Amino acid sequence: MKMFALPTRGHPDGENGFDPYLTSLMRIQIGFSTFSVQLQQPEVCERVLHRYRILLFRYLKNKFGGMNAEAKFAEAMEICATAREAADIVRRRLPV
Repeated sequence: MKMFALPTRGHPDGENGFDPYLTSLMRIQIGFSTFSVQLQQPEVCERVLHRYRILLFRYLKNKFGGMNAEAKFAEAMEICATAREAADIVRRRLPV
């Protein structure tokens, strides 16, 4: 397995290919996902997640403009779905 370091220095607009704000918002999307845990009040996490989705979309709209933001938001949600699927594969489908 090849390891590499993400570039963490540079302009916050992602001139070097790394956008720390976008990365943070995506981490929150994945972190607050309740797909694999049983919570007594999952709606609390869902409300927080919804607020961060709105924040993510507003950030993308500010950075890329209207139509491009919608495409980027769809990509972001697809990345979250892929991460959930990968976690599901690790937890349930891989033989122990």
